[in-house]
Amino acid sequence: MASPVRKTILQKKIESANWVVVVLFVVVGRMFCTDDVALGLLVGGLVSVANYYLLARNMRGFVNSVMRDEGSSAGRRSAGIAAKNLLRLAGTGVVLYCAIVHLEVHVVGLLIGLTVVVVSIVATVVLSNMIQFLGRLRRKDASIITTR
Repeated sequence: MASPVRKTILQKKIESANWVVVVLFVVVGRMFCTDDVALGLLVGGLVSVANYYLLARNMRGFVNSVMRDEGSSAGRRSAGIAAKNLLRLAGTGVVLYCAIVHLEVHVVGLLIGLTVVVVSIVATVVLSNMIQFLGRLRRKDASIITTR
């Protein structure tokens, strides 16, 4: 029996970066834009982070169940995960609709807020690779050109 899939260090860094980016977006939005834009950034960021967590949880559960059963009935499970993801996306649509209609958030702020996870993934991966590259250059036999 295979061991369950756990979060990697990079995934944990991305999850932390999500919250940092949400706070950064809201603070900058509050400083330079109207309250509606800042609220849109906050709602968009929270929806984006919630979607990330739900997708990660669903996929981790799917992979763990397939590994536990060694691939048997993976087709039935993949149909279940597709249904869960459709429900998640439908729920996201309802939340976004309610945010626009009832909270009257700024749509552009909402759209920018929805990019929180993308920004944090890109920033985390770039920073991790830069740190790894700079650490490699500290060695005595360091070279900018690396081969494996």
